[in-house]
Amino acid sequence: MRTLTSFYDNLNQERKEALINKAAQILADKEIGFSNEQIETLKNSYEDLRGKTISFEKGTALSKLLDKQNLNKTQLKQLIAAKIPFVSGLALNKLIKKGK
Repeated sequence: MRTLTSFYDNLNQERKEALINKAAQILADKEIGFSNEQIETLKNSYEDLRGKTISFEKGTALSKLLDKQNLNKTQLKQLIAAKIPFVSGLALNKLIKKGK
């Protein structure tokens, strides 16, 4: 009897990527949010930056990082509500651009 792992290992790279993308889309459609612990960890990591400024390049890099995460509406709203320096503002921008 083949296990799921051995099934996955025998797929070619293109098929693996297709399966991963499909799984990611299913999760995004379910509007799964962050856990409270994840939000607190992120908030604590950025708290030292409150009241400070970052360079345009670092802001752009952070924005691209958020883009790569393909955040859903629920996750963006959580980031906005958490009032995390820089991250919450970028999340608001992303939510507005998505028109949601």
